[in-house]
Amino acid sequence: GSPSEAPIQLTDVLFLGHSASDGGGGVYAVGGVVDCTRCSFDHTSAGIGGGAILALGGTLVVEASLFCGVIGSSSNPGGAIYGQDAVVSIRSSRFVESAGMGDGGAIRAESGGDWTIANNSFLGDGGVAALHLVALEDAIVDATNNLFYDSDGYAIMLAEPATLTYNWFDGNLSG
Repeated sequence: GSPSEAPIQLTDVLFLGHSASDGGGGVYAVGGVVDCTRCSFDHTSAGIGGGAILALGGTLVVEASLFCGVIGSSSNPGGAIYGQDAVVSIRSSRFVESAGMGDGGAIRAESGGDWTIANNSFLGDGGVAALHLVALEDAIVDATNNLFYDSDGYAIMLAEPATLTYNWFDGNLSG
């Protein structure tokens, strides 16, 4: 589909098997506000990145949502969520076996913006890292109370400073 700049409120929505040749297998947002509460993204995929959600600018809020078997592309990362120049809050959500064939098996944050990633579970995500934070000049990144378990790559890959508080890491592999 084409990108949307209008505010989007998604509550209790199931995205099952959706795919996009561009980014955002479920949601492709440019600017505006996108709020996903208690949504499920099940086996969605995208050709460019953000197998479930692609957010370019604007504000993205994800609460109590499930991302299962979501796949980004082989050339562009962000298996479940790819955000660029956006204000993003991801809370109380689960990422299970998501894969960004490049960096960011579950999430890739790129360029500016403020990122809050709290109380989430990352289970069995693939790619170079479950959470990949890169090129975040002047961004504020706060990852608190997350579980990173059994990822095929690094749990977190940082190219810029970030605040990591009370996160738990177990069974993650790299190399």
